[in-house]
Amino acid sequence: MRYRATSNIHLPFRVHPIITEHSRTRVSYEIAIKANFSPKLYATDVLVRIPTPLNTAEGKWRCTHGKAKWERSENVVEWKYCHRLMDLMCRIARFSGGSEYSFSGEATLSSETHRKAWSRPPISMEFSIVMFTSSGLLVRYLKVIEKSGYRYYPYCSPCSW
Repeated sequence: MRYRATSNIHLPFRVHPIITEHSRTRVSYEIAIKANFSPKLYATDVLVRIPTPLNTAEGKWRCTHGKAKWERSENVVEWKYCHRLMDLMCRIARFSGGSEYSFSGEATLSSETHRKAWSRPPISMEFSIVMFTSSGLLVRYLKVIEKSGYRYYPYCSPCSW
């Protein structure tokens, strides 16, 4: 089933970023993310990607939940949560509805002047929320009328057609 909604969209997260360029060699970050959905629901596999300037030399990052790691090759800080110490691809495991997490840090920039100016790309998020739609669409039941004799079963499961 497909549907499209263009109005009354409720985004599941509210991101409050405060990124301050103190000088040519220092940028500070204060980011709060609040879950704008029911406390009965939770988001899983949450990954927040925070862009850094191209001439970032090093950084210090702190977060209330999870870990933050600077990916030099991509010029981003990846903020994720790990519930097992050995999990290398960990993400914020459960972000409950109504809760808020925060991130802060400081990037030290090299004094290179031949690099192009920082365009401040957007902060991006990856996540999964079961039983949530941003438009509020709710399917209460599905009735299948099949005249060809095909047997259907009243449950949904992943399959390939």
